[in-house]
Amino acid sequence: MGPMIGVLPVLEMDEASYYNSCLQKNSTEHDSTGTRVYTACHVLCRFIAQYTNLFNNKRVCEIGCGVGIAGIVACTSTELSHMVLTDGNEEVVGIARQNLSNAGLSSPDSSGQRRASAQQYSWGDPSPGAATGGFDLVMGSELTYYSTDMTLLVATVLRLLSEGREGLEGGSGSGGLFVHAHIFRKQDQELELIELLAAVGWDTAEVAVTSLLSPKEQGEQGSMWCGVRCLVSGPRATIAALIATDPSASFFVFQQQSPLDIEDRDEGRAMQGAGVVIAGEESFGLGALFA
Repeated sequence: MGPMIGVLPVLEMDEASYYNSCLQKNSTEHDSTGTRVYTACHVLCRFIAQYTNLFNNKRVCEIGCGVGIAGIVACTSTELSHMVLTDGNEEVVGIARQNLSNAGLSSPDSSGQRRASAQQYSWGDPSPGAATGGFDLVMGSELTYYSTDMTLLVATVLRLLSEGREGLEGGSGSGGLFVHAHIFRKQDQELELIELLAAVGWDTAEVAVTSLLSPKEQGEQGSMWCGVRCLVSGPRATIAALIATDPSASFFVFQQQSPLDIEDRDEGRAMQGAGVVIAGEESFGLGALFA
């Protein structure tokens, strides 16, 4: 389990407003899923806090950041050099910016640079980091829904890891990493992801979710959180070394599994686990989560 990193109040949309927003917007606009904290985000946060070495001194971009929880955990528990949170939903980006501000992460440092920022970004667009050196690592959670364009997802990750990095060209990601956590909801999404990454010489390692959870969390949340696939994708040699050298032996080769049935899939959403209410005083207890 990761270290104790404190308790931080964050904002998300309250549950009633969330469901109302889904009914009003999802058929015609960007969906509203990013306004709530979901299961895979909880798992990704625990992965970040445990595997800080993957993030230290890296320029990081989160896609589909939602309200910004995973990015905040990365900023506060690792020594990354810069973080850009991105989401396609303008409303969501506004919440993420407020959460960054509340966490004290959006103020300029002594050199006038902000360690973290949030901006609207659509998959496939030019990299928001191209003018400032690009990114070394892309991260994201709950990126795979029924209508997700997996080809566009992979192309976006590779573009973010290529554009702006001095002396690096092409679409292979140029040695960067993609850290991601999902519940795969559609038949053969895992296989499609494996094949798309293999086409550019990438493999994927999976970490056992149980290795990220405390005994208490395994008892209370295990039935939901263990349906998440927590993954690290990158060039084959990099992933092979990650699996071979992990001292906890928690990594293994990512393979396709049978999809969750509808009941388990829906229960896997962390609507009851976020503990954050935009209109109230509740907090997302990061410290308690990593104790």
